[in-house]
Amino acid sequence: MFYTTNSKTGLLSSEESRHCTKVLRKNVGDSIELFDGMGTSYIAILTKVGKECTYQIEKTERHKSPYKPVHIAIAPPKKAARMDFMIEKLVELGIQKLTFLSTQHSERSRLNPERIKKQVISACKQSKQYYLPEIDYNTSLKQIIESYTNLYTCHCNPNITKTSIQEIKTPALNAIWLIGPEGDFSIQELEMLKESKATFIDLGEQRLRTETAAIYVMSALKYLTD
Repeated sequence: MFYTTNSKTGLLSSEESRHCTKVLRKNVGDSIELFDGMGTSYIAILTKVGKECTYQIEKTERHKSPYKPVHIAIAPPKKAARMDFMIEKLVELGIQKLTFLSTQHSERSRLNPERIKKQVISACKQSKQYYLPEIDYNTSLKQIIESYTNLYTCHCNPNITKTSIQEIKTPALNAIWLIGPEGDFSIQELEMLKESKATFIDLGEQRLRTETAAIYVMSALKYLTD
């Protein structure tokens, strides 16, 4: 699959052209599949191969969006490799919106949107996802609380009553799932969430890394909503 922001140009981007020519060794007349990240895919025939690859569209197909959207807000892991792995797996599992959360204990404040978008596109290609998930950056917990009413919060504090994720038979529509940093949400943040009537979620006896918790939640929600 090749990503295009405008199929009408009939031209692959320089990066996609390089991949088409140098990696896949495509030739003029070969068939390729493109997608625009908004649910439309195209079958096209290559008309030119080189530094700039051109194509002619033969068929267009519109794909349905996932029935129940999943939105996860997470304090990003500190290490880039763990971030990359998390993004790849969340996209493969079909996440529709990912928000990077800024919290009191956040370990990482600077993000590279270009790098993240490349990871998202690559994961979409690998898993044949036709919709690019929406990405929000550096969003505060206060902004989340002001914008959403169905707050599912995963945390490790043993002094706050939690509900097992397995007990959430039908997650609320337009819900957001919150996952804190390695140091967890602060007491003040948990109090803010409690006042906002958040549902506190237990992910089991094991203490999970941030990215593992995100993948666990996404997998569980995929099972619950499919």
